[in-house]
Amino acid sequence: MAALLGALFSAQPASAQWLQAETQNFVIHAELDEEELRDVALHMEEFNRLLQRQMPAQLRPGRKFHIWLDGGMNRISGLFGHRIFSAARDWHDLPGAFAQYDPGQNPRYRYYPLYSAVGRFHLSNGFVRTLPYWLADGLPIYFATAYVDEGQFLLGAPDNPRMMNEPMSVSRIEELLTTRQKPESFGRFRTLQSANAVFTNLLLSDPANDALIGRYLALFNAGKSYEEAMAVFGDLRPLTVDMRNKMGRKVKLRAVPIDPEAPKQIFIRPMGQDEVALIVPRFRRLIDEDREDVAKDLRKLTERFPDSAETWYQYAAAEFALTKGRERDGEPAFGGLGFADNVLVIKAWHYSDREAWAAVNRALALDSGHSHANRLKAEIMLARMLNAGDGDDAEQFAEIRALLGTLVERPEEFPFAAVFNYQTNIEQGLRAPQEAFDAFGRAFLGSAGVRSFRYAYAAELIRRGEHAIARRLLESLLNDPRYSEAAQRALDQIPDPPV
Repeated sequence: MAALLGALFSAQPASAQWLQAETQNFVIHAELDEEELRDVALHMEEFNRLLQRQMPAQLRPGRKFHIWLDGGMNRISGLFGHRIFSAARDWHDLPGAFAQYDPGQNPRYRYYPLYSAVGRFHLSNGFVRTLPYWLADGLPIYFATAYVDEGQFLLGAPDNPRMMNEPMSVSRIEELLTTRQKPESFGRFRTLQSANAVFTNLLLSDPANDALIGRYLALFNAGKSYEEAMAVFGDLRPLTVDMRNKMGRKVKLRAVPIDPEAPKQIFIRPMGQDEVALIVPRFRRLIDEDREDVAKDLRKLTERFPDSAETWYQYAAAEFALTKGRERDGEPAFGGLGFADNVLVIKAWHYSDREAWAAVNRALALDSGHSHANRLKAEIMLARMLNAGDGDDAEQFAEIRALLGTLVERPEEFPFAAVFNYQTNIEQGLRAPQEAFDAFGRAFLGSAGVRSFRYAYAAELIRRGEHAIARRLLESLLNDPRYSEAAQRALDQIPDPPV
């Protein structure tokens, strides 16, 4: 099956029709004519202003959100394993989304997949707080109902074709409020997603519930259990009756004026054939499934595009992932920055890094300033050192940090480089310079949606004695299914405050 999918997805549309539009907050890649792409870009910036108006961000993302558009949903669904219209993720390489966009669709629903993806990015990167599963699932869908009418956005339309009516009951609401993570079963996932969408929509149809949700989130991010946070809703029977009544009549929409603003400058350029060919393989590598097949497909692309530094980098990254086995599900684990079982354990490799090393050097020979390739080469060098037991080689550490170079000076743009640079000091047994620590913090604040950055930064704050901030960050991870145990272990390292 994996080989079949790889072969299917390697067939890309003609590259001459693919364009890239860059705005203040987004980079959009699409097979559209320039006028249509410009219109999409303007809509995304307008929608971003809507999000900022309704939920002003506490943090400013350091990286632009990349969106790849597709006319259908087959490729997106195949990539992510079930039928979906869009998918957004916060990877350490980049935050990105793959979304359906059909310019021939009714304008009222055309932007739904894009709005949903942008909403998820805003919620995961604009705030220190984290969201429970029901709200992380329901809020982007609520915002995705937005459409423009007479100079304003209208939110909460219940007749969106992608929102099903789900009956509300006390038991159903309890189930939504206590579900901790995405179900493995696709059927269960879709049922819960639809119910989360209806529940969130009905809650937000009444502005009086905004304060209720605020109190709920305060408890949730203080590390209270799902059940304890749910207590702010009180007796669920009146809420259930109210929601049933609302589902039987027309729901009041929220109207949000569109602030008049001069069009932002939009830079549009044609995409190269190698960039188009890399669209799906890049996503497959970042999703981190079928590593061997992905590496083989990228190897073939280096033969098609031997002068493309980006293609060689993507292949090098895929090969290097093979050396690391399945630890941490492909997510970077920062050796020395964690506690107990949440540290990177260097083992003898079962897969050679020879191809990764050759490929990353080929990328740098073609483009010595390729940012990600320089960072990847530094990663491979550090892994080689630690694997060989050369952790006291000061010259090699200096060479590694030289590769990271100016990337560390731009931690918002290259957060992984800043975090990795800090890790080199820990691995060397040194106290990192203050400027490295500051860059580490800026990296986290600019990419708050990358949970590994959040955990690593909190762990280092504990080591530095800055317990109050560390506690807040770790408490925000206590309900994260991937980091809850590690966060609790780290919290156990913090001494009780003096009485």
